[in-house]
Formats: sequence, structure tokens, C-alpha cells
Amino acid sequence: MPIAPPVLRIAIIGIAAAVLAGGHATAQPLRIDEGQRSRRVHAGETRRIAYFWGLNPDCSVQRGFNVRVERKPRHGEVWLEKTTEQVDPRWAERAGTRRASRNASQCLGVEVPVIAVFYRAKAGYAGPDDLLVIKTTPSGLAEIRREFQLSVE
Repeated sequence: MPIAPPVLRIAIIGIAAAVLAGGHATAQPLRIDEGQRSRRVHAGETRRIAYFWGLNPDCSVQRGFNVRVERKPRHGEVWLEKTTEQVDPRWAERAGTRRASRNASQCLGVEVPVIAVFYRAKAGYAGPDDLLVIKTTPSGLAEIRREFQLSVE
């Protein structure tokens, strides 16, 4: 008999424990921390600092994902814009992990929904800033956390 992967075993054990403890289980999303990304920006200029795409590993389009700014910058403003883009070779080069890079390179030309993250520092400000952005999968079972360390010049 095949053995369930560790993540699935943990989820099954957690649900079983909740049922035995009273029957009320609330699923906590799997948190994937992509670490910190550094960006240089110029004060007063708008810059796209990231984008999150809706692409499944099999190259099918992922609809219904959500992106939110969990921690706003102190010295500027951030906003999200929805659009669509075709997967191109740059995506594979800039993907956060080898797995994401491999998936993107296999899906060249597929048009996918994108949520882009834009940032603009206050005019005249120079120094550090930071923000935290979270993408939630359509099922709500996983969160991808990406922190940005900004150097405003």
C-alpha cells in the first residue's frame, strides 16, 4: 500500500486530532516563505517590484488566486494591478525556485492572469523601506509569503 507524502500525513493527522478533540477543524493554510527580495527604487518614481502569476505546474491557468499586501511600506505607497501576460523566457530566469523556473520554461506562450505589485516612494525620501506581500491559492490551502527590502535612492 502506498504511503502518503509527509505533508498529506501531517494534514490528515491534524484533521483527525481536531475531530477527536471536538469535531471542529479549521484548516490552516500551508505557509511557503519565499524569503526576502531586494529592490532599488528611485524616490517619486513608480516601479513594478513583483508579479504573481496564475500558472499551475501542468501549464493550465490558475484562476481565483488572491494577492494582498500584508505589511505596507512606511515611506511610500504600494498597489496591485490585475492583467494578463504570456509566459516568456524571462519568467523562467526570474522564478523564485528551480521548480518554478522549470515549470515556467515548459509553459512558454501560455497567457495567464497576473497580479503585479507596484511601489512608489515619497518624493524626497532616501533610505530603506519594506513590505510583505502574500499570495493565497484559489483553494485557500496555501500562502506564499514574499518580503521586499527596498533601497530608495
